[in-house]
Amino acid sequence: MESENDKTTSLDFDDMLSLAGDCGRYQLMIFLLISLMQFVATDAYAINFIAGTMDHWCTIPQLASLNLSSEQMRQLSVPPNTSATG
Repeated sequence: MESENDKTTSLDFDDMLSLAGDCGRYQLMIFLLISLMQFVATDAYAINFIAGTMDHWCTIPQLASLNLSSEQMRQLSVPPNTSATG
């Protein structure tokens, strides 16, 4: 037979949550602030991925056998810039 002490210490999660309090103004405010901070942080870190321009080109195996410098290989493999700005 269970004693009175066993009944008071064996509360389940729902009982503890109702003792702590349901979703109120404070919980809603914290949720909204955390959501806003995640959006702002995502926007701030996106610049690292979308703003950079790298000087890179693909390796062409056929040019490797010609014993050219990397600059010469780049000039042969990358199309010239034909835009109006140069």
